[in-house]
Amino acid sequence: MEFKKDILEEVSIAGSNEASVSFAKLSGEKITISVSEVEITVAEKILQKISFFEDSRPVVAYAQMIEEVDGISILAMSREEALNFIDLLNRKPIGTTGVFMDIDRSAIKETLNIISNSYLNALAKRTSEKMTISHPHLVNTKDLKEMFHEIGEKKEQIIVFRSILEIAKHKISAELYLIFSENLVKIISDNN
Repeated sequence: MEFKKDILEEVSIAGSNEASVSFAKLSGEKITISVSEVEITVAEKILQKISFFEDSRPVVAYAQMIEEVDGISILAMSREEALNFIDLLNRKPIGTTGVFMDIDRSAIKETLNIISNSYLNALAKRTSEKMTISHPHLVNTKDLKEMFHEIGEKKEQIIVFRSILEIAKHKISAELYLIFSENLVKIISDNN
């Protein structure tokens, strides 16, 4: 499919910037973006592109797109980073939280909701499409891998936006992925 890579890269940078602003507002801390990238790949290779699968117990929030564009949004952190993030949100000393409570899980899901929608707003500015996500859920990597295998069986191209947002002061790094079917390329191209 024809597309302008530079337009997708502009969207990736704008989306990462919007997500980092939202992440900073939530945490009350300075955020840096260590990675902001976009790639078109075949769906069957998605598992090789997502680094958090290497972690033994990541905390992963997931949401499905519910408007015109097919896609998903994923926020992942190591368990230790997620616990640190909960402490930061609760204005407690880092290392205080040792076990996730229901309210902590809700905070992780709401974080995905807020920063994903910030990213999607940046995307929506380049298109005429409304982009929103469903209510996020926490998922385990086994279920997520199965879902990616199902996507891979379709043998179609996908667009992977990846941002790594870091709060260096508190040793927190969060990976944000927005993964779309290739129809997003056509939508962006048609509007630029």
